[in-house]
Amino acid sequence: GMLADGADAVLMIENTSISKTGLIEVFRQVAPGENTIQRGEDYLPGAVIAEAGKIIDSNILGSLLSAGVLDIDVTKRLNVAVFSSGDELVAPDQLLTAGKVRDINLYMIKTMVEELGMDTTLFPLLPDDFEIQLAEATKALSECDAIVFSAGSSVSGRDLTAKVFESLGSPGILVHGLSIKPGKPTILGICNEKPVIGLPGNPVSAVTVFKEVARPILLHMMGVSDKSVRTVSRCQLASDVSSSSGRTDYVRVKVVIQGNQSTAIPVYGKSNLISTMVKSDGYVVIPSESDGIYQGDLVDVLLD
Repeated sequence: GMLADGADAVLMIENTSISKTGLIEVFRQVAPGENTIQRGEDYLPGAVIAEAGKIIDSNILGSLLSAGVLDIDVTKRLNVAVFSSGDELVAPDQLLTAGKVRDINLYMIKTMVEELGMDTTLFPLLPDDFEIQLAEATKALSECDAIVFSAGSSVSGRDLTAKVFESLGSPGILVHGLSIKPGKPTILGICNEKPVIGLPGNPVSAVTVFKEVARPILLHMMGVSDKSVRTVSRCQLASDVSSSSGRTDYVRVKVVIQGNQSTAIPVYGKSNLISTMVKSDGYVVIPSESDGIYQGDLVDVLLD
């Protein structure tokens, strides 16, 4: 509400009492301007509430509504097609038999895409059959803005993603294989002006490559910087971590906070062990020109 004429501060009601005689008793002093908001203190006329490229979260939404802004121009939400392939995969609700594993990548990738404010279209679990994969990918390319394939990106004879991408449209595959660990057998391409991304089948590799490679591509399509969705914690490394020069390594770590000190403890495990994701809070990037990082080093942890 508005201040009464002549008033320049507000006293909290809990710091007052009404006496038996009907007078108001005051138990605390207030300074001029206390508990008030001045005109223009939140936003001045013409001020920028949100810059282009910002994802509209609850804070920005509240600011827009408080200023009476009800209509703004926004970028269309992307619709990302998500595939998972492999004869060895079964749906999570299916009974496992010899040689089979549950498909989890499809649902993890779907969740990560939707956390970015994008829509997803899940396609049926694909067998190791080129014609079937090509038919489904062709349908996805016509209906969606981008395609993300999980598994089938290595050089095995059963890994068909590269062959499918090359048959989808021009120019086709731009990159097949990255000098990173985990995630070396990654495929990147453009088919008929739409990005196509092949992620490794191992869950840790798939998640890592999605965050480091696929996510920036998808966000760029919406005019958003990847930095705006990253959360970084500065920590002291608990132990040495070796690396190979010429390759970028992503090392999972657990963050332990004691007092004012944050410590990053490496969490080791194979790239097909999802438990390493649960036991860790994020990862540290070891650049390709480095042969490792050492105990006591200050490192940036990219939090999940």
